[in-house]
Amino acid sequence: MDYDRQAWVYSECCVLLHGRSEKVDYGVPGSPVWEEVNDIDVAEISLGRNTYTYEQLAAKIGKAATDWLVDALVDEGHNDVDWCDR
Repeated sequence: MDYDRQAWVYSECCVLLHGRSEKVDYGVPGSPVWEEVNDIDVAEISLGRNTYTYEQLAAKIGKAATDWLVDALVDEGHNDVDWCDR
């Protein structure tokens, strides 16, 4: 007998981003001040126990798939993004 099996593998995925922050405001006295992060680059992508640079993962699975994965992870975790000083 032949059997088909489908296995789902759940793994930890993480994208480490680097960016430059700057303080911005509305330009009027008393305006609130907040920080915006610009010039964002992908530093590394972790899939389970494997960590890749953007270039390494793009070489392994293709640029389109890597871009899709990064976008999906950032979109999914946009509320969980933690920016920290280095």
